[in-house]
Amino acid sequence: MEEKSPVVAAFLSLLFPGVGSLYAGKVHKGLAFMAIFIYIIHILSHCSASALFLVAFWFFSSLEAYNDVSGQIYSPRGNLGWGIFWILVGAIFQIWALEVVEWALIAKLWPALLVVAGLYMIYLGLKNGGEE
Repeated sequence: MEEKSPVVAAFLSLLFPGVGSLYAGKVHKGLAFMAIFIYIIHILSHCSASALFLVAFWFFSSLEAYNDVSGQIYSPRGNLGWGIFWILVGAIFQIWALEVVEWALIAKLWPALLVVAGLYMIYLGLKNGGEE
């Protein structure tokens, strides 16, 4: 069997989130990421929310696909995933400080984060065979 490339997986997820995870053999994860991506687009098409959520998820999906193939896991120290996470957190706080975004609208969209968290928990449950 041919060895899969983490770079190809990341590139495929940049084309459409979830495709890289499908390439890596993570079918449930890939389908969940596709559904989340479509849901985020749906939310953004019905309101004038910032596309920052879409961009953040897009890059997260690409990073996850890379990690799926390479076998890397997240680590609090020195990991690319955590570096991207902290950059995004810093960018969000900077945008908030500069008052670029209408935060009242984002306050209305926070339940979408619960949906994403729930889907991720389901994914982890399926990945671990239902074990805690």
